[in-house]
Amino acid sequence: MLCDLLLHGVNQEALEIEFKNQGIPYEREKELKIYFKGIELRKRYNADFVCYEKIHPV
Repeated sequence: MLCDLLLHGVNQEALEIEFKNQGIPYEREKELKIYFKGIELRKRYNADFVCYEKIHPV
């Protein structure tokens, strides 16, 4: 599991480079509000990347 955690950061960095090379608009580690049955939860979701204003988990 530790290896997966270490590689996660490497994968994110590589993906960010590719987004820049391809001209893909993105936001990294964006905090998102979560709703359940129309009620906003206190907890937030931190998306690795949001591209074209859509969620794309890594």
